[in-house]
Parts: sequence; C-alpha cells; structure tokens
Amino acid sequence: MSRNRGAELGREAHHWMLLSAASIFLCGSCVSIAAVLLCYMAQQDARRDALAEATAHLRWGKRVTIGGVFLSALGGSLVLALRTLA
Repeated sequence: MSRNRGAELGREAHHWMLLSAASIFLCGSCVSIAAVLLCYMAQQDARRDALAEATAHLRWGKRVTIGGVFLSALGGSLVLALRTLA
C-alpha cells in the first residue's frame, strides 16, 4: 500500500510541477519557480517513500502555484483597470 501511495503522490507532484512550470510562462509569475521546486522535492520524496515529507512539499507546492496564478491574475486585472481609467 505504501508503494502505491508513493507512486500516486509522485504522479500528482509531476502534474502540479507541470502546472507550475506552465504558470511561469503563461502568467509571468516568478513565484511559481518556488512551486516547481517544491513539487520536484515532493516527487523525489515520493520516490524515496518518505510520504509525510512528500505530502507536505506537495501541499505547499499547490498553495504557491495557486497563489502565484491568483497574484498574476490580480495584477493583470489591476493593470487593465488602470489603463481603461487613464
């Protein structure tokens, strides 16, 4: 069961790592670089069967990715609003 959970965490970390990498280029969020590193660390922890560390790194990777995308969207909306008011 532990091996199966580790493989599942590794796949999930890989998917979030790809989303974080895509958000760097699509949203211009440098915060997502930290998310890529956290998801990479989660993937490595899952391979070593360190499931507690993998879960913690993946949780933080998800939070940082979502936060970076949110901040980019907020900044883009703010710039658009200021351009229309000027």
